[in-house]
Amino acid sequence: STVTINLGAPDGTLVYCNAHTNLQYRWNGSSFTQVSAGGGGGGGSFTQVQADWSETDSTDPAYIKNKPTIPTVPTNVSSFTNDAGYLTQHQSLSGLANKKTVASNTGSTVTLSADVIQDLGTVSGNKTINLPSSVDEAADYEFRLLYSSGTITLPSGVAVANDATLTFTSGKTYQVIISGGILYFSETTVS
Repeated sequence: STVTINLGAPDGTLVYCNAHTNLQYRWNGSSFTQVSAGGGGGGGSFTQVQADWSETDSTDPAYIKNKPTIPTVPTNVSSFTNDAGYLTQHQSLSGLANKKTVASNTGSTVTLSADVIQDLGTVSGNKTINLPSSVDEAADYEFRLLYSSGTITLPSGVAVANDATLTFTSGKTYQVIISGGILYFSETTVS
C-alpha cells in the first residue's frame, strides 16, 4: 500500500531522497526529476571521498577548503622572541623592589609615611595616628603595635574595611594598613 503525505509545495532548492531506493530527486516545478543514483534497489551507488589534508588541487573532491595555516612551533625556547622582556637568566632584584623599612615610634602622636612600617611598640596609653599632609593615594601607610591599653585615634576620613569595628585586645599584636582611605587590620605574629 502507498501512503501519501502532503507537506505543502516541494522546494526546488532541496534534494529529496527515496528512503527505500536511496535515489535522489529535485522538484522542477511540476514533478520530481532524478538527480543521482542511490544505493539499495536503485542500482546506482555513491562514492564516499576521504578528505585529504595534503591535497592542493582545489578541483579534487578530497581537497579541504578554508583550512587554517598551522605555524611551525619552535622546539627550543631560545627560538622564541622575548618581546615581553621576561627574565632569561638569574638577575638580582636588589634595588628593583620597593622595600619597606621599619621605624620605631613610641611617641603619643605618629605621622605615618609611605613605604615605612611604623612600629608603635607596646601601646598602653592614648595614641593618635596621622597621615601626612600630602597623601600619596597609590601608597600604603602601615603600622603595627602590641596593644596593652588606651585609646587609638585614627586619621579623619579613614574608614575601616567592611564597616568592621576596630577593636584591640590586650596582649595581642596587630598590623594595620591604610590604603586608599580604607583601613585594614589583622592580628599578627609579627614582633
